[in-house]
Amino acid sequence: MLEKIIKIIDEINDRIGKAVSWIIIPLTLIVVIEVINRRIFNNPSIWSFELSIFIFGAHFMLTVAYGLLHKSHVSVTLLSDKIFSRKLSVIIDLVAYFFLLIPFMIVVLIYGSNYAMDSWAQLETSWSVWHPPLYPIKTVIPVTAILVSMQALSEILKKIKFIVTGDEKWIR
Repeated sequence: MLEKIIKIIDEINDRIGKAVSWIIIPLTLIVVIEVINRRIFNNPSIWSFELSIFIFGAHFMLTVAYGLLHKSHVSVTLLSDKIFSRKLSVIIDLVAYFFLLIPFMIVVLIYGSNYAMDSWAQLETSWSVWHPPLYPIKTVIPVTAILVSMQALSEILKKIKFIVTGDEKWIR
């Protein structure tokens, strides 16, 4: 049962991360078009800067869980792997997940959800001349907290499986 939960969570975050990674292409196109319009045609747009911030923010936030899945975040395992046994390093990671990551994600989920719900309630728009809606991008905050929390659960289960079985496949 635990292996099935791990597989489902990992698959969800892997697919979302791969899908969201593609929005870097429209972001790049928007920036290139804006540079050409601004530098060559002396005709800057009112929307490109703000849209590029929205797209980059969504890209950055929605790939965090993917990064956690594929162990691409900065960590200090160099120190702990050299000093401690593999099992003790995994236990330290578990403590960090329980006392740092999970509480932080709970706070982000609570405050981010309130932030997004308030924005949706008033159909909040930007202060700029372009005036785009802000509520979709603010919704990314609680969605990210959910995805990261799910991936943290998967990582915790993998670490527990390693501690119990000693099988390295669970911690790669």
